[in-house]
Amino acid sequence: ESLPEPQISLLSVFTKQGQAAGRFRVDDLGDSLALHAVADGHAAAPRLAQRVRARATTQVNVDARRTALLRMELLEDGTLHIEAPAAAAGLGRDALAAYGLSALKRQAGVSPRQVHVLVLGFAG
Repeated sequence: ESLPEPQISLLSVFTKQGQAAGRFRVDDLGDSLALHAVADGHAAAPRLAQRVRARATTQVNVDARRTALLRMELLEDGTLHIEAPAAAAGLGRDALAAYGLSALKRQAGVSPRQVHVLVLGFAG
């Protein structure tokens, strides 16, 4: 269901190694999300060694013949850790963030406004 007005939040993105990888404005429209690149902020690199509040997984299409499984963990400080196969890297940070935020919202009832930092990791 659509929201009368979008819920807007900012999301800093880091690599699993702790390097800053950009920042997005997230517009939660209720039934969809829109991500827009914004100027980098000064967020500190997150700690991944903390308690997990929520988990989710989602299958995404990498191309016409391949899919990838994304695994998400929302940590207690609002860090969303997304682990994806290396083949999914070509989808881009914005698409992976949108897939992860949408799956977390749908499966765990977590609003994108509760996510402050995103850590993207690639395996394989």
